[in-house]
Amino acid sequence: MRVTIRSADEDGTVRFDSPYGSAVARWAGSGPPPGNGEVDVEIEIGEVAEVVPTVASAPRISTGQLIGLVETALGDELYALRLGNSVVTVETKSDPLPGQWIAVKAEGFSLYPYAL
Repeated sequence: MRVTIRSADEDGTVRFDSPYGSAVARWAGSGPPPGNGEVDVEIEIGEVAEVVPTVASAPRISTGQLIGLVETALGDELYALRLGNSVVTVETKSDPLPGQWIAVKAEGFSLYPYAL
């Protein structure tokens, strides 16, 4: 997913904007986070606190929460969650169904940069 880093702290905390909302995350790149600018990242969800069905029907990201469409079960309590044109994996003991919109509440997110 392409995000815009708005600010980065020395401890690796970044504030970013995405096509689906704004949030705060931990930078998990090998180097320091960019101070500003666009970067392609993979979002990793921290410890999942809760997964619940939602009536929302559009992807959304905010600090500590993602809303997305369950695309498929990957096995071992792992699911592919679609956020627009991106896919994030979610590990949960609940059994969301493919095609179901869910809200994932987590302790936080990590951003892993990659080059296209």
